[in-house]
Amino acid sequence: MKRNTSAYSDLVMQLVVICIIAACLVLLAINLADNLEERSIRSGFGFLWHSAGFEISQTLIPFSPKDSYAAALLSGLFNTIIVAIIAIVLATLFGALIGIAALSRNPSVCIFARTYIEWVRNIPLLVQLYVWYAVFTQMMPSYQQAHKLLPHVYLDSTGLHFPVIQNMHSTGFISILIGIIAIYIYRFTQKRHENKRPISIQSVLLLTASFTFISWTIYSSSFNPPKLTNFGFKGGGVLLPEFLAMLLGLTIYNAAFIAEIFRAGVLSVPAGQREAGSALGLSYNIVILKIVIPQAMILIRPPLSNQYLNIVKNTSLAMAIGYPDLMSIANTIINQTGQAVEIIALTMGIYFALSLLITTFLNHRNKKILQNMGR
Repeated sequence: MKRNTSAYSDLVMQLVVICIIAACLVLLAINLADNLEERSIRSGFGFLWHSAGFEISQTLIPFSPKDSYAAALLSGLFNTIIVAIIAIVLATLFGALIGIAALSRNPSVCIFARTYIEWVRNIPLLVQLYVWYAVFTQMMPSYQQAHKLLPHVYLDSTGLHFPVIQNMHSTGFISILIGIIAIYIYRFTQKRHENKRPISIQSVLLLTASFTFISWTIYSSSFNPPKLTNFGFKGGGVLLPEFLAMLLGLTIYNAAFIAEIFRAGVLSVPAGQREAGSALGLSYNIVILKIVIPQAMILIRPPLSNQYLNIVKNTSLAMAIGYPDLMSIANTIINQTGQAVEIIALTMGIYFALSLLITTFLNHRNKKILQNMGR
């Protein structure tokens, strides 16, 4: 009886709190609507389908000033996603390397890693972005003296120029996308048995899509390297200085935090594990890579997920150096339309959705890994 009473009281309290929050939101909405009407400020999201009237310096999807504000926001969203994904991958790899180096028995390597961590993580990210932007725009040579990094790859003050594949039909991308979707559908719908090895089916699907993609790339595309002319590089692809500065800033800054996460995770493994590995005659590096790190990953993954969320949210600082991410384009739209409430609400919702997707995916992966380990 007491349990039922307690559960009923908890339910009533939750309903009261929900009602209070809902009432506050309604009052805020009414007050906002009255203030907008009093100042003759338009409201609503109909403006999203009007012509944007501005250009975006670098986009993954075709965009022109005649396209709508919604298309501009979509272009900014893709720019945010691509720089965040690449920064997450690079920061994870570089951070893991620095974290392991901080545990090295070599004093020089350990001191270098610890110095890097302490210096980088204590300098604000915005300052680092300004520094990298100055490096790529002010310290790089003009296109006449461009640095040749690799064959057909050049770096100058206008960005990183590289060869691209032109006229590649969309069928290749569609085929590999279908292959990936088929793999995940099979993975999550199949019945799992001990005598089944689903990896073989997945490999067949992935190889089929990959061969289709490669064949279409070879037979329906052409290689287009950048060529130096009197007016700069012509042809090929280019990554603008803003993108490079944003990518390096996010990677180097977050790698310092990820390095500490890896170092703490490795140190959390009992010393007896390392001693057992040494007793078997394994070298220190093999013990760390094969014995310690796999166990440490259990504790590393949760804080690593939080760091990935920080990378996504920190992309909003791109506005300071002119990279056309979601926040930068949203600010441009606010300046043109004056409908700040709608744009800010939309931007907040997009960032929230991105963070929620990342959190859901990582939590699902962590749960699967723990289940496979029998925990």
